Amino acid sequence: MKLTNYLSLSPRRLNECIYFCFNFILLTLISGGLLIVLLIIIMWFPLAFMSIVQTVAGIANAPKEVKVSLSLEGFSDIFTDYSVGKNLRKWEEQEFKDLNQGFIQNLGAQQMLSRYDHGDLFSVKGLLTSRGKVTN
Repeated sequence: MKLTNYLSLSPRRLNECIYFCFNFILLTLISGGLLIVLLIIIMWFPLAFMSIVQTVAGIANAPKEVKVSLSLEGFSDIFTDYSVGKNLRKWEEQEFKDLNQGFIQNLGAQQMLSRYDHGDLFSVKGLLTSRGKVTN
């Protein structure tokens, strides 16, 4: 269409064209914004939900395996030991109280320990009791 054709449109017809173009742009922006918000909700909701559930419920995830390695920087491991399953044991309440009593004078340690419960700590039996061999 030539420029003269646009100029020959009646004012009412020109207003309809401008109104349609404005609505089309507005609809495009709104639908794109809603799509982005929807994608963010789909991706972040499971993460936020699990974080809130763990905070409220206070259930600690028990470790399944423990690995301890001793190495010097730039060299391979000197010693590595694993412990799995029945060798991992939850702390009893009395053990946790004894730990707190050991740090009664250290306020920084008390502040850190106040965030934990006896169910959050695990002991490992048999770890580092076997002799490791030096590797080259």
